[in-house]
Amino acid sequence: MSSIRSSAPAGAQAAAPETPEKKKKSKVKLLIVLVLVLAAAGAAWFFLLKPDGNKVPKKPEPGVVVPVDPININLDGGHYLKFAFSLQLKKGVKEGPDPSHALAIAIDQFSGQSMTVLAQPAARRKAIATFTEAVEKAYGEDVIDLYPTTLVMQ
Repeated sequence: MSSIRSSAPAGAQAAAPETPEKKKKSKVKLLIVLVLVLAAAGAAWFFLLKPDGNKVPKKPEPGVVVPVDPININLDGGHYLKFAFSLQLKKGVKEGPDPSHALAIAIDQFSGQSMTVLAQPAARRKAIATFTEAVEKAYGEDVIDLYPTTLVMQ
């Protein structure tokens, strides 16, 4: 009987390819490290970088109230609206804003409206709310509210 001898030198066994078990263990280790890195990144974002959604922006403190002279606006059907309001400024605003922009917005919004529609409380409140939004947007952070002081239709 003949014995089969390996032709490889004695030191060649150390350089033998990895067994499937060793490959599997290295993949598991790599997967564990990857999961730990992702968990650390998620925790860092959650505790350090995540924007705080619970913070409600604080409304600025009210300052001076600037009254605006009444204006007559033509309504539909030969009627007119006498309209006056005051602008609530943010605290710290030194000089009152020029009201001409707010008056122009009032003319644009209310001109040609029906007196019977504006006489209904819900429609009037909606029109004033829309006007207030437009004025606050036009004046930026300086104007924080608007108070109608005169609203007379004839």
